[in-house]
Amino acid sequence: MNPKLGVLLAPVLFLAWIGCANTQIIAKADGSYMVHSTSSSESYALKGAVKDAEAHCATLGKRFAMIDQRTQYQGMDKTAKGVIGAVGALTRSDTDYYSHRNSMDSAEDYKVELDFVCK
Repeated sequence: MNPKLGVLLAPVLFLAWIGCANTQIIAKADGSYMVHSTSSSESYALKGAVKDAEAHCATLGKRFAMIDQRTQYQGMDKTAKGVIGAVGALTRSDTDYYSHRNSMDSAEDYKVELDFVCK
């Protein structure tokens, strides 16, 4: 692979990767639902949860109504992550910056739980 092409594609692939959220909808006994969503970004986890909740209600011919929302960071300690990232930036060459840029991010760094009903 052409090294320049790799440098150009790496940011695009990274953005596609962080733009994804893993979601799961669970029906509760009281008729409400909970969607559980994880992502490397808090905003993507929340967007994924809302998007899937709205889609679920739409399949029922109803509208989404949020009851409650909880967000939890469950990734690496942010201070340690920052120190490791700074040291890594000083020790690597410019050509591999994008390929290693957020290698400590996980697709499960942020967890969002959203309680909702379909009305």
